[in-house]
Amino acid sequence: MAAPLKATAGHLGLIQYGRNNISYAEDLGSYIQLCGYWVDASLPQIREAKTVSLLKQCENCSICANVCPTDAISEDRVLLRAERCLTFLNENPGDWPDWVSPQAHNCLLGCLECQRTCPANHELRTVDTGLSFSAAETRRLLSPESTADERAETGVRAKLAWLGQPYVEFVLGRNLCALLRSNNRFQEANLP
Repeated sequence: MAAPLKATAGHLGLIQYGRNNISYAEDLGSYIQLCGYWVDASLPQIREAKTVSLLKQCENCSICANVCPTDAISEDRVLLRAERCLTFLNENPGDWPDWVSPQAHNCLLGCLECQRTCPANHELRTVDTGLSFSAAETRRLLSPESTADERAETGVRAKLAWLGQPYVEFVLGRNLCALLRSNNRFQEANLP
């Protein structure tokens, strides 16, 4: 059964929304992932749901709207324009819309511009998984003629599954090309 985790967490008072429509937890910032679990424990009944609220810091701040590379965030509403969000665009297959600037790309998956610059946020902590793609695997990802079977043969599919990201197999090469081009590194990478 699917549950609206963000809305549930908001009504329980566990998170608040930022102007960028991302969940913020007190003392953690927005670098969180909401998870839901079914339990058979006896829990206290919630008498009244809390109203989901915007972070106080967002009321007079527009930093995230100013840095959004696709203008998905506006100051006149809390909900971002998801159809314009770079994260939405680069996690779904297909061609880039003409209005996406080549310089907009800043991550292989997702976009962190609004979170990186947010004064309410905490330092992004990263973990090195030790996983890397070989030159052959990278060439296979970047090759437009590459088939799913060929990517599986080179180990790309297994590595993405290990990372818990099997769905990105069909966008990873396209996104890497865009990221390299946005940093003027495509030619120096000596890739096809």
